[in-house]
Amino acid sequence: MKVGDVINTWYPYDDSPEFKLRPAIILLISGQRYVCAPVTSTQRHLSWTASIDKWKQAGLSKPCKVKVDTLFTISDKRHFTNIGELLSKDRKRVLGAFKNFLMSTNTRGVAL
Repeated sequence: MKVGDVINTWYPYDDSPEFKLRPAIILLISGQRYVCAPVTSTQRHLSWTASIDKWKQAGLSKPCKVKVDTLFTISDKRHFTNIGELLSKDRKRVLGAFKNFLMSTNTRGVAL
């Protein structure tokens, strides 16, 4: 697994203890922990998203965006399956949006 990989994983609903199988992008790897952001196919405007232009080539079934402000971690590879990877331009766009999100919330002067 590497940064930019597209995975299917169980993701919790916002208002329920239930989970849904959905795609996500690996944004950061630290040891055996994977920091991920969910993928959404909603067409409504959301803050802090990055579109995936080459969604078919990434293994996705429809046009979508990555919600870079909605992060979660996975620590066990058994909890996800790899379905593809972002192409270079999409990976740069998603990681750039993720970095911008982190910079916008960095109020403690931590070097990123």
